[in-house]
Amino acid sequence: MYAAYEDYTNWLDGREELIPSSDFPFWSSQASSIVDMFTFYRLNDADILNKYKDTVISAICEVAELLYQNKEGAERQSWSIGSFSESFAKGEEIPLYTSVRAIIFRRLGRTGLLFTGVG
Repeated sequence: MYAAYEDYTNWLDGREELIPSSDFPFWSSQASSIVDMFTFYRLNDADILNKYKDTVISAICEVAELLYQNKEGAERQSWSIGSFSESFAKGEEIPLYTSVRAIIFRRLGRTGLLFTGVG
C-alpha cells in the first residue's frame, strides 16, 4: 500500500473526504494493486517509489476514490475529481476499467513507469 490515510487527507487539500478513515486502508490497497499492475511492479523498487512518491500518492488516492464511489458495481455516466471531470451521453456508460486507466495514464503517463518496452 503506497498511500496512508494521512497522505489521502493531504492530497484532498481541503476538499471533503469521500472515503472514511476506517475504509481507506482497504481502498488504498485495492488502488495500489491496480497501479502495481499498470507499472509492472516497478514501485517495489524503493528508489523508484521515492522518486515518484507524490505522483504515485495522487494516482492511488484518485483511483481509491473512484473505486469507493463505484463500490456497488454501478457504472457512471459522469465523474469528477477535483477540477477534472468526464461526461458521456445519456445511456452511454463508462466502464470502471476505462476510468481507472484514464486516471493512471493522466497521473503516471509522463513518469516512464507505464513503459512496456525494453530499455
